[in-house]
Amino acid sequence: GHRPVKKLLESRLQTAAIDEIPKIVDALVPVSDEETAICLGRLTERISDENVRRVVVEALGELDGRATVTWLLRLVDDPCPAIRQVVAETLAIRDDSRKLAALKRLTTDADTEVGKAAKNALQASCR
Repeated sequence: GHRPVKKLLESRLQTAAIDEIPKIVDALVPVSDEETAICLGRLTERISDENVRRVVVEALGELDGRATVTWLLRLVDDPCPAIRQVVAETLAIRDDSRKLAALKRLTTDADTEVGKAAKNALQASCR
């Protein structure tokens, strides 16, 4: 299986230079499991570079499972509007009732694009 590769990539993320992170994350997504969501979620908390964090959050959004939604919900109050927008767009396609309160809150976001994404996500969820 992919387990040895996944473990190697996850451990590489702990010490990787900021410019290496997007490449490692791209390689990790295809071999991911539920633990990967936790690994990527923790990574978003450690990185200050908004562009790299957005790449990590987008990769997180490609993963399945409850842990993924849990981390996305934790990012609802992220200071970066681009990340809140990715969170809203990603929650739209999740079948998890926990997303509704977060999306409702994002509809009144200070950033109009985030608010729009959240409104669209809520409408999609109500179909």
